[in-house]
Amino acid sequence: MAERAIISSLGADEDLRVLVTGKTGQGKSTLINGLLGAKVAKEGAGADRCTTEVEVFKKKINGVPVVVFDSPGLQDNTSNEEEYITKMRETCQKLSLGLYCTKMINTRLTDDDKKAMKKLTEAF
Repeated sequence: MAERAIISSLGADEDLRVLVTGKTGQGKSTLINGLLGAKVAKEGAGADRCTTEVEVFKKKINGVPVVVFDSPGLQDNTSNEEEYITKMRETCQKLSLGLYCTKMINTRLTDDDKKAMKKLTEAF
């Protein structure tokens, strides 16, 4: 029943479009693989950078067309954050949902997390 509600809220020929973003090494690609039920996004160990460009994954789930965007990690000390956000805006049009990924062991958001979320909110 939830599928019908999602499809009717999207309209004809629309996808559920989800951007997964957050710091480097927080499990964005792992989350995407879990959401899509398949190992489609390359996962890394620790803080190693795996995703350097926005990657797009598509799958129909219970009749709902889903597009998930895996973004480069933010706050990675490369000074490329503005470039990453620009690429996200160019690639991720008409978003349905944005997810900011952080590890479950993190007990609170840092000021850097809050700044990143503010930048993303302003960009989208």
